[in-house]
Amino acid sequence: MSVLNEPHHIDGRMVHVSASIGVSIYPRDGTTVDALLKNADHAMYLVKEGGKNGVFVTTLESQRVNGRRLDLEKQLRAALQEDEFELYYQPKVDLRTGAPVGVEMLLRWRNRELGLVSPEEFIPMAEETGLIVPLGQWLMRQACHQLRDWDRAGLPPVELAVNVSTLQFRQPDFVAAVEGALDDSGLPPDRLEIEVTESVLMRELARFIHERRCWAGFGWGWAA
Repeated sequence: MSVLNEPHHIDGRMVHVSASIGVSIYPRDGTTVDALLKNADHAMYLVKEGGKNGVFVTTLESQRVNGRRLDLEKQLRAALQEDEFELYYQPKVDLRTGAPVGVEMLLRWRNRELGLVSPEEFIPMAEETGLIVPLGQWLMRQACHQLRDWDRAGLPPVELAVNVSTLQFRQPDFVAAVEGALDDSGLPPDRLEIEVTESVLMRELARFIHERRCWAGFGWGWAA
């Protein structure tokens, strides 16, 4: 680490290099190359999550967490096909009148083997593996259809707020996916609110301006 942290002069520029190092030890952390590499790789990602430029040696606890993570990833890849996701709707109420004015959609995963999995566990994994994109498209369509069903049942019209991840927002077909969900359900665009963080919106400002006409009828919300 100390050698790597020394500045390097390359083509007249000073370059600083850092490293995230994960360590596994034979035979304590595995007796095969595959097992040792998996544990070392997981240890390296723990360094990155903690701020990078450091060393982490595999422990029994980190191996347990990594085993849980591998199980979750395997189950997550089949969850959409197995229809294991559930949608909950949190009401937004006007405090002056008590009338509902909107709903925020909440995603839950109820796995047949693992039980109810916390969103804090599976959402980051879905983003890391790229599964958040098809999951987000499914979620958007389901939510729009649910709101339309409520309309047809004669319930008071409310706005629907849907959280969007960074990865979803960066997809070139994101606008088309939202429009498709609206078209399939027949939901008016002004009833849908896309919630993104301010940092995501600023990073995608150029694309947002380029496609501003597509979003003319959409409601926007910002989540801290």
